[in-house]
Amino acid sequence: MAESLENTLRRELGEIEVIRVSDFAKAPNEIATKLPDIVVLDIFDEQIEQPAKDAVKPAWDTVWAAHFCPVVFHSAQEDQDYKSINHPFVRYEIKGAGSQGRVANHIKSFAPEIEGLRTVRQELSRSAGETLRDVGPLIWQSGNPTTEQTDLFLRVARRRMAAALDYTAEPEKQTQAWEQYIYPPIGSDLLTGDLIRVTTESETGPTAYHVVLSPSCDLARGPGRNPLLQILVADCVPIQDFLVAANVLPANVDSTKPLTSGQRKNLLSQLSKDQIAGLTVMPELPNVLPLMAANLKKLSLLPYCDIAPKKDENKRFFRVASVDSPFRERLAWAYLQVAGRPGVPDVDRNALADSIAQPIPPMTKV
Repeated sequence: MAESLENTLRRELGEIEVIRVSDFAKAPNEIATKLPDIVVLDIFDEQIEQPAKDAVKPAWDTVWAAHFCPVVFHSAQEDQDYKSINHPFVRYEIKGAGSQGRVANHIKSFAPEIEGLRTVRQELSRSAGETLRDVGPLIWQSGNPTTEQTDLFLRVARRRMAAALDYTAEPEKQTQAWEQYIYPPIGSDLLTGDLIRVTTESETGPTAYHVVLSPSCDLARGPGRNPLLQILVADCVPIQDFLVAANVLPANVDSTKPLTSGQRKNLLSQLSKDQIAGLTVMPELPNVLPLMAANLKKLSLLPYCDIAPKKDENKRFFRVASVDSPFRERLAWAYLQVAGRPGVPDVDRNALADSIAQPIPPMTKV
């Protein structure tokens, strides 16, 4: 069956490399070392003592945790656990008449994603190689012990690779607003700018969300750390609140109608500002975050222990996404503009304006 499937794939997909493994036990190592673009997995092995469907589990775990790529399960029997995996890059095909051709079609449907994933991995590999080439001589001439040199190189390589991915090779393509988000968030500690949501509320309602304003350094947990017990957050509000504050829409109007050309022109001007009347726009992340605004004047304190790093029905809040740098710093700066402005008494601005408006004598040239 495997040989027949390989012949079908070569016929349907053209020039490809096929790594055929007939032993379930060897599959995880082959996946981890060969790093395939796509994996086709059988599920059952009737020759093992444990439940037959457990045969594929180590290979599937390796794909999911170590080298994720599109997967097609191709099995003679149905298994609901694997068939019900709800992921856009996982397919399930029962063996039978025409099934091998359908497996090939599944692979064809993944072609754009496979190419994109391969490009990212090539960029990472090239960046690591450039770091070794350009920075290696400096590190290995420092006289540090080998373990310190290796650690230093890994740190430099990670920093450079992160910067390389942020650097766009096509500067004519503008950054999209939703690119400021990191989803899912990285790590288990909260960061400034993190979006958290009330676990029991709808993901489409802006008022279910809060934006973390506490400094990241005060949120780190671990040995020797003393993180905050109460987290300062800004409450989120409907985007209409921002439009009213920015004078794009008058209050109490039908905001379901499209903006006029004049209103849109005004909006474009206002979006360049860090905040307006304490409101800053939080763009939509499709199927994750709604379009909304953070109200930097509407603040709350939430117990850190009530916020889960990922969705947890036993906790009141969970962390949905992070805001990446430099947007994170911009958000902090916007909050400082609101919270750090000095309070001064009311000044007679009319008298000051009259004074300034008086005829000003020409400056004497020396």
